[in-house]
Amino acid sequence: IFDHAYDADGRSSVLADGAFHAVAITSKPVRTTPRFVVVPRESQDAFRVVELASPFDVALLPGPLDVYVAGDYRLTTDLPVTPAKGRVVLGLGVEPALKIARNARFEEESAGLMRGSLDLRHDVRIAITSHLGTPAEIEVRERVPVTQKDDEETKVTIERVEPSWRP
Repeated sequence: IFDHAYDADGRSSVLADGAFHAVAITSKPVRTTPRFVVVPRESQDAFRVVELASPFDVALLPGPLDVYVAGDYRLTTDLPVTPAKGRVVLGLGVEPALKIARNARFEEESAGLMRGSLDLRHDVRIAITSHLGTPAEIEVRERVPVTQKDDEETKVTIERVEPSWRP
């Protein structure tokens, strides 16, 4: 926890009526990057998220944040503590115009010289249907199997991913 004094853009008058008054001390434009995140193994829902970079040279303290899209109020969410010039990713709920389907196929066959090992093949296909009417960036999160450090018999091979993965 830390303290900080924020410099206001100007002076304000506040009524001395004993009631709570919110006073804006500054305003700066914020560039946002909207996108969608899907985790088909867990849910068929697509979630709207927006990433923004703080335009301030000081940290932003946690508190309520009203979200407007194209001038229309959408929701109130909590802004986490954000460092100076830091990045924030906010969840904006489910997007019903995106439909997600995860189709998994599994094959098992004997492998190896003496057929003493087992080859398990998984084919996972993610189908996304958009009724948004505009292009959208959709991040698909899928779990990939891994081996334990001391397991020398098990190998995981990723044969093909389309489109290719990126960090």
